[in-house]
Amino acid sequence: APSGTASNVVTYLARGDVALSVSVATVSTVLAPLITPPLTLLLAGEYLPVDAGAMVGDILKTVLLPVIAGVLVRLAAGRHVDRVLPAMPWLSSVAIAAIV
Repeated sequence: APSGTASNVVTYLARGDVALSVSVATVSTVLAPLITPPLTLLLAGEYLPVDAGAMVGDILKTVLLPVIAGVLVRLAAGRHVDRVLPAMPWLSSVAIAAIV
């Protein structure tokens, strides 16, 4: 349902509006637990119960924890991060492609 990190990386590589991409991804991720059940009913004709609490927990684990970890790494090793920063978008693209 919600867009993922890949769309933000591709937006960055295409020199698009990354702030807009992250904003849209954030809003769709936050709304997914509320919108998925009625949208499934509308499109598939069957209500799909979603455990909103579990979904929010998964969102926190997959979105919030990596962001916090990135901020901590940036604070702890800022000089080292600056050296590898130019390669990170391309490394992210390769990692996303490998996962897919």
